[in-house]
Amino acid sequence: LGWGFDQFKVSGSALASFPERALGPIYGVQYSTSCSKITAAITDSPSARRVMEWNLTAQLAPVSPDSIKTCTLELWRPDLPKSKTEDQLSYSWQQCATGSFEALSRTVNFHIPDLLDLESSRFRVHLIMRDDQDHDSSSYYEGFLRSEPNALERPIKVGLISCVKNFTGELEWNSNSIWFPHSDVANGLLQQDPDLVCFAGDQIYEGDISRAELNPPEKMMLDYHTKYLRWYRAFGELTRSRPTLAIPDDHDVYHGNIWGAGGKRGKRSGEMSAQDSGGYKLAPREINAIHRTQTSHLPAPEIKGPVGEGYSVYTTRVEYAGLSIAVISDRQFKSAPRPSLPEGQVVNGWFKNPDFDPKVDADRKGLELLGDAQETFLDRWATDWQRGAHWKILLSQTPFSNVATLPQGSTGGATPGLPIMKPGQWPEGEVPVADCDSGGWPRSQRDDAVKILRKARAIHLAGDQHLASCIRYGVSEFRDAGVAFAGPAVANTWPRRWYPPMAGGGEPVSPHKGTGDYIDGFGNRMTVLAVANPTVTGKQPARLYDRGPGWGLVILDNVNRTATFECWPRYSQPTSPKAQQYPGWPITVTQESLDGRSPYSHLPEIAALEVDRIITVIRLNPKLPEERETIYSWRLRSGAAWSPPVYSAGDYLMEKRVESEGSVTTSEVINVS
Repeated sequence: LGWGFDQFKVSGSALASFPERALGPIYGVQYSTSCSKITAAITDSPSARRVMEWNLTAQLAPVSPDSIKTCTLELWRPDLPKSKTEDQLSYSWQQCATGSFEALSRTVNFHIPDLLDLESSRFRVHLIMRDDQDHDSSSYYEGFLRSEPNALERPIKVGLISCVKNFTGELEWNSNSIWFPHSDVANGLLQQDPDLVCFAGDQIYEGDISRAELNPPEKMMLDYHTKYLRWYRAFGELTRSRPTLAIPDDHDVYHGNIWGAGGKRGKRSGEMSAQDSGGYKLAPREINAIHRTQTSHLPAPEIKGPVGEGYSVYTTRVEYAGLSIAVISDRQFKSAPRPSLPEGQVVNGWFKNPDFDPKVDADRKGLELLGDAQETFLDRWATDWQRGAHWKILLSQTPFSNVATLPQGSTGGATPGLPIMKPGQWPEGEVPVADCDSGGWPRSQRDDAVKILRKARAIHLAGDQHLASCIRYGVSEFRDAGVAFAGPAVANTWPRRWYPPMAGGGEPVSPHKGTGDYIDGFGNRMTVLAVANPTVTGKQPARLYDRGPGWGLVILDNVNRTATFECWPRYSQPTSPKAQQYPGWPITVTQESLDGRSPYSHLPEIAALEVDRIITVIRLNPKLPEERETIYSWRLRSGAAWSPPVYSAGDYLMEKRVESEGSVTTSEVINVS
């Protein structure tokens, strides 16, 4: 950075040219496609036509805004007339959108709101730059726009990647220390050809390879772009060839941990650091630019922003291939524990007061996890099964439980120095911990979030923890809610672990130790289905492979209504017959089990029809019949009969919606006593 070359030339008979290896000025793209409406009355009818919204962000190098003349998005399309047969058609690049360059984020955004019957096609971003002598030059970056797969013809595959650490901290300029560009992870997932990839955060680490530059702001942004462009170098083949959903986490915004406190600016006060005070250390200008680089290819936010002191929001939903995906920030509105619980003497999320019991003392009124706006959005999303939704998925940064242990009396700083166990070893004396960086705190608000997911029968995808885990949430009882999958880190230097001192309770879920029913450090119920503890592998470099690195894959079978979670070690070749996942995976759950409560009773059976219907169960307030509580909604498949469960006595209504514009029938009041 800071140097340029004018008319740089090289010659010689031994030179070989590889144009495909050229880097910049367009470094990469991310895009999403989402169904905005369906034009036919019945979703599954042959005449149904899905209108898709296509959003794409092109990431440019740190170029001067004055040097950019135009930037357009082009599709490889057949020329008119279309009456010719396929082998007679001629194709050309046709412009479909124009974008404008945003200087601080170095991005160009394109929005195409109304693609009808999306077909697979090549696309390219065409950038024209003008030099000081008014000479124009064109640059291109090509990708592939995927047609939306039919959710009823085959399972849908979702990749899960997070926590992209590039080096160990003991800097050697070789693979012992430099793990970038993570080609084994990218190539492994490419072999599995996912339909969609979720990046759950920590696409960069602020002190990775080079130190974090915080001031002046312009230097900080150059530092960020240097690190973020490494991420594009690693995963650009994935992002250019399929829809991707990305969300920033704490390290992406130059925090070790972050409690956004509704969008306040964090400030040091006495012995309390700016991070511990809550809010963002960086100003809105820089945070918003980071948000733009990572999330501006998503549909428009579903909540109002900016929030607090001017911080942008990206909470939204994506409707793709039968998947209804809510994308949220579980950090941005979260209360900061140190000012909220002063008697706990919290430092970096850990309670230093030995007399403070997080299970009893840390759950207070007035605390926030997701915030009112996001909870309202999620509650609305949970019961909206239109636009062909067959599954509900939540993407956020971290799971809503604290799956971690440490030696008694230790806090998080002990983690990197703990010995890594050999296969079959189990350290004694470790206990579940209470780390406020996890989504297990605050507990009451965590329960509220889990109840909303249960209403949707949603699965929860996350990252952050470095320790891959698959758990079933519990609220009032163990196993009464849905399933969360936190994927493994691509690479990490902070290998969290799960070595509880007692066997898990309840009916066995796995032959592996450490599984079953547990109470985490905040008092949350969870059933551990699998974990991928850091383990001595015998592979080199050990600092990389022994810390549980890899990626996740979720396979959603819409015919059998099952979700299968896969967890792949970084060194895997998943298409090899000998390839093995981490112990305990794969895990398959049924969609109906994602509300794990035992029914109190059932409403009358709904007879089978030849079309899908969306069934909504509503409970009436006996004192105020006009007040209604939506208990849940559910897509009832064509040809299936069903008796909807209810979980308490009361008066109920059933709404039956054939997926159309307002075609709803409502039952008479049904009394359950």
